[in-house]
Amino acid sequence: MASRYPLNLLIDLKREAELLAKRQGISLNQLILWSIAEKVTALKASQNDPRFPYITYRRGSSGIPTPIIRGTGIRVQTFVVAHYIHAIHRGLLPRAKRPTFHCETDC
Repeated sequence: MASRYPLNLLIDLKREAELLAKRQGISLNQLILWSIAEKVTALKASQNDPRFPYITYRRGSSGIPTPIIRGTGIRVQTFVVAHYIHAIHRGLLPRAKRPTFHCETDC
């Protein structure tokens, strides 16, 4: 079931949307409908936490959400491990917090 909704667009935005719709071979109405549906779906599925603005989640083939650094595709786990190893090599961790493994052989 469809309903009508009057929409006020800035002239420049409407012009750009019309060009994109034309390139896609669809009507402006279809482009707007598709865009809104895509955004609503993303917002509903979003697990983003406002306390961590640079972290987002991506679902892999397993369907399990994996935290990544926004815009890079780098997994958070990869970054944390690399940062931790860097801190060990630079002597930035107190002795009590250093791991029991040897980075030269275990990393």
